[in-house]
Amino acid sequence: MGRWLPLVLLAATAARAGGPAQAPHAPWRTIQTAHYRVHYPASPAAGFEPFAREVASRVEEIHAAVVKEVGFEAKGPVQVLVRDPVGEANGLAYPLLSGPWIEVWRTPPESDSALSEAPSWADLVVTHELAHVHHLARPRVRPTLVERILALPAGPIALAAPRWVTEGYATVVEGRVTGGGRPFGAYRAVVLRSWALTGRLPDYGALSRTGGYRGGGMAYLVGSAYLEWLERRSGDPDSLRTLWKRLVSPKRRGFEKSFRATFGEGPRDLYDRFRAEVTRDALELERAMREAGVVEGEPWAAFDGDVADLSVSPDGSRLLARVSTPKAPGLRVYLLGEEGAGPDGAEEEVPDEPPDVPPPVPKREPRFTLGRIDGSLPHRASWLDAERVHFFLKRPDAEGVLVRRPYVWRPGEGFSPATEPAGARGGPVPVERRGGAFVARLAEGEVELPFEPVGPVRLDASGEALLGAAAVDGIWNLVRTPLARTDGGLRAGPVRALTRTVTAAWNPAPAPDGRSLFFTRLTARGTEIRRLALPAEPDSTQAPEVPRPMTTGTVLSLPPRPGAFGERAEAPPSRPYDVFDSTKVSSRSAATVTPSGTSYEIGVGGSDLLGRFPWQALAAFGDVAGPRGAGVAAAWRGFRLAPALTAFTVLVRPSAQRFEPVDGFDRSRTGAGLSFRAEGLGTTRWWVSPHAGVEHVGFAEGDEPSRTRALLGVSAEAGREWSRGEAWGLALSAGGTAQAGVTSGESWQLLRASVRVTVRTPLLPLTASSEAGTLGGDPSSLDRFFLGGTTGSLVPPELDASRVAQSALPSYLATGDRLLGLRFQAGQAVRVYLEEVAVWDGRDARPPFTRVAGFEVELDVLSVMPAVAWRVGRLSLVAGVHRPLDGPMEGRTVATLVATVRP
Repeated sequence: MGRWLPLVLLAATAARAGGPAQAPHAPWRTIQTAHYRVHYPASPAAGFEPFAREVASRVEEIHAAVVKEVGFEAKGPVQVLVRDPVGEANGLAYPLLSGPWIEVWRTPPESDSALSEAPSWADLVVTHELAHVHHLARPRVRPTLVERILALPAGPIALAAPRWVTEGYATVVEGRVTGGGRPFGAYRAVVLRSWALTGRLPDYGALSRTGGYRGGGMAYLVGSAYLEWLERRSGDPDSLRTLWKRLVSPKRRGFEKSFRATFGEGPRDLYDRFRAEVTRDALELERAMREAGVVEGEPWAAFDGDVADLSVSPDGSRLLARVSTPKAPGLRVYLLGEEGAGPDGAEEEVPDEPPDVPPPVPKREPRFTLGRIDGSLPHRASWLDAERVHFFLKRPDAEGVLVRRPYVWRPGEGFSPATEPAGARGGPVPVERRGGAFVARLAEGEVELPFEPVGPVRLDASGEALLGAAAVDGIWNLVRTPLARTDGGLRAGPVRALTRTVTAAWNPAPAPDGRSLFFTRLTARGTEIRRLALPAEPDSTQAPEVPRPMTTGTVLSLPPRPGAFGERAEAPPSRPYDVFDSTKVSSRSAATVTPSGTSYEIGVGGSDLLGRFPWQALAAFGDVAGPRGAGVAAAWRGFRLAPALTAFTVLVRPSAQRFEPVDGFDRSRTGAGLSFRAEGLGTTRWWVSPHAGVEHVGFAEGDEPSRTRALLGVSAEAGREWSRGEAWGLALSAGGTAQAGVTSGESWQLLRASVRVTVRTPLLPLTASSEAGTLGGDPSSLDRFFLGGTTGSLVPPELDASRVAQSALPSYLATGDRLLGLRFQAGQAVRVYLEEVAVWDGRDARPPFTRVAGFEVELDVLSVMPAVAWRVGRLSLVAGVHRPLDGPMEGRTVATLVATVRP
């Protein structure tokens, strides 16, 4: 029992751990409306209910407006899942033809985000995601017999339209329904304007891509502007709805031909014309503004990414910035007394040759940097004092939800958990939105801002005024508002612009001497830090005269318009979450194609949206070697220690294997397994699974009588990962299985333990792992370790713990009561490996290892596409090409496919 003690203690710890919020076993509630089911975590401490009720109170109004705009209503009810997994603003849509659903994240966007330009984050995200559902979940008109049989889950628009169309149109609808959002925001305009001025508007082929600086946002921003331009150019307000009808038409013309039939020319040709007109408008606006006079300070540094958390240390000697560059993101501290460098490298001077033209922005190297820590980037950084920086890291809690933890960094020394809150001096002033007003909370009291802030708001050096950024004539500029102290409290004075820029200026960071401030300015190549001498203001307070544009709402935003909403209704009462509200039944399939046999598994399964009650029923058929049979399985994840029950009957015939057939092991197996699983997804990830199993084994040859096996055991694993920066990391994990069983009256004990080390390098991760196992007592031939083959979807893993899986080898290539394995791997989901395994009897000397080298590709649906697992189960697929280097399979090249599905 002593060697089992760690596993038993881990199981006990898991059983008494508590405090879940968003996990399937946490309390959830549902608000039901006419067309929607809004599911949200019910823990009062988590605070999801106000946001969920805000969603539910408006969702039917949004539904009516979106359906009217799109011209189609998807088949409902539509499920709405409210979560907050990473502490960021986002939403997801799954526009399935049967059972569409959306996911909305509670955290609101930052005030300088493209998503912030709407009165309500809940209204904006729900509108955008429902636009996807009702736009893309439109079925084919008069589908063919083949289309009916295939029953594809997605409709023709989702399958045919490029990303710029699907995301661009949802953004168009977001603006028309809410009256705000990106189509009416200064953010979209500054991106189109800045990229056009430098000739960097994406070409048609890049419009749907996700790479490059802000490249992923082009489908939303440029795509929506292009669609609006197409509609205006056609003169037909129904032209987009006509395009959607053509895409689902029985004519099946595809996107290009449907587009031509609607607009007369191809999408690429018309997009080139759109780019030309936007570029012309941007150049005309720039000319007019420069004639009126721009105030943009002097360039101080430039980056190929975003810059935030800009602030000057209280003693004025250092500048802090959070830089999101592709290669080295993180915090940077610059010494303000140092001059910037010129071009890279020193070149020999040539007589009579004029000197090189200096770069427009000096190159500066930070004195201190703090990059990614264990995969998390420092953010929301500010000076505690002249020597220390307060910042946050997102760390996973026990459910894997990322939550912010405070830390303190002393540049040049290190960082540690924070024991004091962020300082107010030089840090951002807290601002909150209250209805249509923005209120700043100062030490002396609250004050309503006379502008809608973009990014952080700060006190100036004197403490007598607030500095921020706001849309001035449709362009983000720095602004200043003085503070007046009256008997009634604080009052903000008139707003005065400090800059006039062609692109966007925000993130003011005043120097403590009051003589200058730093700020950020957007460019098409990244972000500049600029320095502005104070006092400063544009020469004219009047907006420049701009010639009439060729495009509307592109390089300058249109003012917001009234949305399609009335007064917010009261949300219906909630009720406890019911798994049958969202349960969907669909087909399940899996297969194993290996030297030990070929088996295909088909059946049905179902699950609810949270994955609280998944189940499946499968039948297996294949070649003589099998396995063939049937099985049913179900799990209930409504408890922290989640039970899963599997019942099965299978027939296996190793004597019929294509390679190295083995006599004496053909048998039928009928039994059941019961397991319980708890897991922790925090910084240290772990899982523990107590289990029990029983099976009746009948032998298909000889006179050997049937046997009954019964076992109790526990499996567990724990691991942790450390990393610094973008390139290097280290991960360690250890696990094992301990079982005690009885087979036909004879007792036995099994113990397997493994350890794995992964080093993440700039090229790819490198992994080394080792496993050892031993059997004690009086094990029968059914209980001994055996090498080769894999466990399919029918038999529970706890009843196959004696198998040493290797898909490239036939089953029972070796048997014994000892095992030792080593594996070296390069890569992760796509990998090459070398594996060495030995299985032998302990009374004999260990034989040489059986070695296999190979290449594998793995897809785990649950880890990479968790939403898809709702419809296809927990599907894991590994395809490989292998080369055994020893034993009877030496010299053969073996291709394998192992796909398993579990509830």
